[in-house]
Amino acid sequence: MGQIPDCDELVTSLLEAPLTTPQREALAGLHAGDEELDAGPMDEERLQGIVGVNSFGDEFSDLASAFALPGQPEPVGHLGLWPSFSMLNHSCAANAVNFVLGRSMAVFAARSIPQGSEVLINYLGRSALRPVAERQEALAAGYSFSCDCDRCRAEMLLGVQGHSGPLDCIQKLLSRCDARTEALCQPAPPPPALLEEVRADAAALHAALSGLGPAEAAWLRASCYDLLSQHTAAAEAMGAGGEAEEALGAQLGAVEAVTPHSDLHLFLAVKRLSLLQTRQGPDSQEAQEQMGRCVAAVRGRYGAGLSDGTALRLLQGVVRGLEQVVV
Repeated sequence: MGQIPDCDELVTSLLEAPLTTPQREALAGLHAGDEELDAGPMDEERLQGIVGVNSFGDEFSDLASAFALPGQPEPVGHLGLWPSFSMLNHSCAANAVNFVLGRSMAVFAARSIPQGSEVLINYLGRSALRPVAERQEALAAGYSFSCDCDRCRAEMLLGVQGHSGPLDCIQKLLSRCDARTEALCQPAPPPPALLEEVRADAAALHAALSGLGPAEAAWLRASCYDLLSQHTAAAEAMGAGGEAEEALGAQLGAVEAVTPHSDLHLFLAVKRLSLLQTRQGPDSQEAQEQMGRCVAAVRGRYGAGLSDGTALRLLQGVVRGLEQVVV
């Protein structure tokens, strides 16, 4: 694992690569972020625009497959350009998931997609778990558009219809999260009062969302993911195993609502399995049910036709990957 390579490296690679005619045609068909650049020669400036708008990068390739499947390279930072993939549009509640396998970009349906409907991916990564104003700002800065997905429309509509209470509440709760971050990152257990504070904030979030419809409530809960994560971390640090399981369940539900079958979805599902196995035993009914959910999440990400053996190997890869990340 490591850093995302610099865009200049990819531009240099494209300038020097012996591209085939179809590859050059695919490259020429990509938007460079400016109409004048689109009409100009395929020079370094235009390639800079194309890479800036269309490239995909991450600090690591797919962890579960890298750790579990033979022949996969070590999970390292990468940056690439996949012309067909770059044509997919964004949604803050995507219906597809994408990740890099070797040198290829894989895209799988993460929900049932009706025939004729658009396949939508998440451009924002973890930032999809932030409030609508921050998501819109990030998309405008990085991709020069404003998002009009169902989730964004629903969250913005709350403000214009005079129902801004939940939005205001989330902003206040996230500000309080920022103030608590340092205390939760210390090696020593946090003071008991911190868990009480986080618990009260989680209850306040639940109350603020209680009058909304199921979809709107789930989307807004996802926008307050940092609070849900802090609740889990504080409960774990204080040895409140049952509360940590419940808080992690809320955290997992928020991720499933907006980024289903993402790597974070898998990591949280496996973490919840670990908590249940530790507290209730691996043969308990809840642990067995969660194991089934973990396998289903793996198949949702990598394909429904996976054999049991491959699904379990990938699940073991998720366990190893969880050791490398913070959820």
